[in-house]
Amino acid sequence: MASKGTIKSNILESLEALGRDTIKGSFESIKKTFNPLELMSKAAGLENNSQDVKESFKNKKNYTQLDFDKLQKQYNNKDKAELNAYRQSLFRLVKSGEEKALAEEKQKKEQKKTQEDQQNQQDAQKEKQTKSQSQGGAIGKTRRSILGGGKRKANVQLEQSIEYKQNAGK
Repeated sequence: MASKGTIKSNILESLEALGRDTIKGSFESIKKTFNPLELMSKAAGLENNSQDVKESFKNKKNYTQLDFDKLQKQYNNKDKAELNAYRQSLFRLVKSGEEKALAEEKQKKEQKKTQEDQQNQQDAQKEKQTKSQSQGGAIGKTRRSILGGGKRKANVQLEQSIEYKQNAGK
């Protein structure tokens, strides 16, 4: 298998040879079909002058040689610029993806924290409710008798509100 450099050089050499052959062939075909110098020389009767003109055309180079090294360098520079542009766009894409992921992770942490805070508040509220229910109705001080006969029940108001029927025990 041939290396990359030889393939490029072979292609460039074959293109150069093809270009030379095409230029020569097209020039000859145009010269045969329509040559204004020959027409003018025939009209003027100058046959020798046309030979000089033909030789001058053969010796003159009407084209500039292609500098393939310079072309290759220009193509390489263009490829480098495109590659850098692709790298930058890929970098921006990856960076934006990372920023998105970090933002989502931060949002999830905040949601989890707010849920925990709400759960803690609900738990504290339930504890308060259970404490208030377990204490019963009496929240204030208990009444003591003057005689010092033990503690009275905390629900003194409830006992006072009970109605006794007269003569119920007879």
